[in-house]
Amino acid sequence: MKKISIYFLLLFLGLFTIITIILSTKGIETKRFNKLISQKIVETNSNIDLNFNKILIKLDIKNLSIFVSTDKPLIFINKIQFPVKEIRAYVEVKSIIKNNLTIKNVYIDMDYLSYKKLKKLIVNTKPSNFKSLILNNVQNGEIKARLDINFDEFFKVKDYQVDGHVKNLITKITKEIKLENTDFIFSLNKNKGLFESINGKINDITFSQSKINFEIDKNIFLSASIKNTLNLDEKNSRKYALIIPSFILSNKFNLNGNLTNELTLTLDKTFKIIDYNLKINGLIKDSFIDLSKPIQNSILDKNIKKIFFNKTNINFSQSNQGSKVLNLNGKYKINNDFLEFKVSNQISKKKNNINLDVIIDEGVNIPVINYNKNPSKIGNLKIQFEIFKKYFFFKNIDYKEGANKINVRNLKLSKKKLVSIDELSVYTLNGEKVNNDFKLSLKNNLIIKGKNYDSKNLNRIFNNSNNNTLFSNTNAEVKISFDKITTKLSKQLENFNLIGKIQRGKFVKINAKGDFNNKEHIDISLKKDSKSEKKYLEIYSDIPEVLLADYDFFQGLSGGKLLFSSIFEKDLSSSKLIIEDFKVINAPGFIRLLSIADYGGMVDLLSGKGLSFDKLELNFSKDNQGLKLNELFAVGSSVSILMEGYVESKSGLISLRGTMIPAKNLNKFLSKIPVVGKIIIPKEIGEGLFGVSFKIKGLPKQTKTSVNPLKTLTPRFITKALEKSKSKAQ
Repeated sequence: MKKISIYFLLLFLGLFTIITIILSTKGIETKRFNKLISQKIVETNSNIDLNFNKILIKLDIKNLSIFVSTDKPLIFINKIQFPVKEIRAYVEVKSIIKNNLTIKNVYIDMDYLSYKKLKKLIVNTKPSNFKSLILNNVQNGEIKARLDINFDEFFKVKDYQVDGHVKNLITKITKEIKLENTDFIFSLNKNKGLFESINGKINDITFSQSKINFEIDKNIFLSASIKNTLNLDEKNSRKYALIIPSFILSNKFNLNGNLTNELTLTLDKTFKIIDYNLKINGLIKDSFIDLSKPIQNSILDKNIKKIFFNKTNINFSQSNQGSKVLNLNGKYKINNDFLEFKVSNQISKKKNNINLDVIIDEGVNIPVINYNKNPSKIGNLKIQFEIFKKYFFFKNIDYKEGANKINVRNLKLSKKKLVSIDELSVYTLNGEKVNNDFKLSLKNNLIIKGKNYDSKNLNRIFNNSNNNTLFSNTNAEVKISFDKITTKLSKQLENFNLIGKIQRGKFVKINAKGDFNNKEHIDISLKKDSKSEKKYLEIYSDIPEVLLADYDFFQGLSGGKLLFSSIFEKDLSSSKLIIEDFKVINAPGFIRLLSIADYGGMVDLLSGKGLSFDKLELNFSKDNQGLKLNELFAVGSSVSILMEGYVESKSGLISLRGTMIPAKNLNKFLSKIPVVGKIIIPKEIGEGLFGVSFKIKGLPKQTKTSVNPLKTLTPRFITKALEKSKSKAQ
């Protein structure tokens, strides 16, 4: 009995195994469920029409479930054939025995469906955003999918899973932006989905191995990772005008690199954005921007025309809170070699917070402190500043080049005008000697104090600063104190102190004094008449060259004493300059004139002794049009000069004319004048009178001088000569 039981058990196991193998491989063919399955599917959608060749009952060993399957069924939706490869319907075993099929799950394996057929299927569906997207934006493509649908007991869809592949997708996103040659695989269910291995091209931007996830709960959560390759220039980037800054689009440029874009997005059920975060990371290489309008920089020796970038890491993040962060770290080049730079920009609704750290090999020139950096030397510039709607705030500016250091703390600018500065610290060398060592602060008062200041370019800067509006909002009391001021002369100015007042960036009060030595000084005084608004300036100097060294007209001047006075009102000034007991040594202009006017005077000039002058008086006025020389009269032991003319502001055109008479001829002429001549000049009357009239005209450094012999003197020259002669006789 026991053996019989074992045999029956083995037989049962054998039959079970054989049936299992048959069910899991070939299956058992039946036509009992053809009509039933068709009816069940048609119940879900009346537009579906099915025709099965045969149905197999099979076993899914993995899931230990029975399903009925059909290969290559004929399925029509809205009379359009669907390319279905296989349909499986998982059923309950009891329903098979009772011949009342209950379907729990349906699996559909669909081959590639073209966009043309998909478009025809969607036309008759209910209006939706998806329908609008497919009909209006998609232009071409193919899709294949595997659908796994779960039903409840009433054959209503309870859950589903869709996996598939899209290839050759062409979609028009906007009029200018087009998605082309796009492939990706996807996996979707009722509450979440995944798109991965996304490869394609948006216009000229290629992306690859990208991924998009979404999940639906109370809200819709989406995350995307997109890798793309950039190759943009000024032509193909016009399509991205909304996302590329206009100041870049207005120039020639080429941008190459690889980027990874990470996006997380939270939407409500109406697709309104609740929260988002965007991150872009990548590498920029072999790129440049060629500026249509070069940056004209008053500090750099050369204008910035073209900027190259290479091996530059870019990191960008943005959230719906309004904050943005951009970090750049890599190599740049303007004219010479590639150098390192770092830029960090944090952008919020209220301000931009920018940190810049850049290595500089350009030539740097800061005239106001006579600092020059040779391009062969390397400097480092670090700037931390904030940009607000109405002003700029520089927390720190730090420049270093060797032992040279310039540092600025807490500088505030409003509309390119200085508001305040906690401290400007300057330490520079000229060769091996310290030429600047001072500090400046502007809060309630403007205070400048230090050991050294190099003023060699100060006169030239003041003469070219008419349009400088940096200090136009500055109102402050002024205190300036330097132990030593370097000038263009061998003699230095020491113990210089100034107290004054500035209104709207201009001095209205000055009291200043400095020493060249124990006997030679300089005094400066400026006062403003509160009623007339006129300003009165007086300058006295025992060494005139300090104030006149930058003017070509006074080239070669040595010795003497200077008194300068001027009256300023609005855009007009009237000035008078007097220099007494001075010499002119090796002045090229005088050599040219004296070669015709007086051989003896030229000998004095070339001998090194120079031409001696008793006095020079210069009266001139200045307005927006230029400088008008009303009169210059100089009288000396060798020659006397009377001159007038003008210098235009815009063109720089110089136009001067005058008369020059050798002293011996002038003396003879004056001695002929009754009474006065006899008193002034000993009785020594020569024959004739010889001199020259001259004209100097042209642009700066291009002037031409013409001279003509002179036989008669103008009444004005005679009057000035007599006035001078009388003053000497007294």
